Amino acid sequence: MPWWSLVYLVILTLLSLAGIIELFRTKQIIHGLATAFSLICFCLFVAGVFKPDLAEQLGIYVIPMLILVALYDWWLADLDLQPGSSNFFKPLPDVKSKLNDKGALLILLPAYVSGLYLSYHALI
Repeated sequence: MPWWSLVYLVILTLLSLAGIIELFRTKQIIHGLATAFSLICFCLFVAGVFKPDLAEQLGIYVIPMLILVALYDWWLADLDLQPGSSNFFKPLPDVKSKLNDKGALLILLPAYVSGLYLSYHALI
């Protein structure tokens, strides 16, 4: 794997682990486990692009993994995830900050592209 993909995986993992730890600290076990599953899937997607044997082992299963992760992220996009907020884990008000969504998209975009790439190669 190139060095820049390893740097990306380290940054993604550190950011995700910070969120997962916070979720477990606030007793949101199922949400924390789902976020951990998403992190594992994203790391497999990125590593699978550079490791053909891993991509072959993932095979067609990469498609349901990608769908589950995308649905989970879509669900999270509409929730207030700030633990101190009075609207915590409720739908966000209309004054939602678009900066958070764009920042998360920029961080996750390479992982989604990797998942799409693996899905394409699994189908052909």
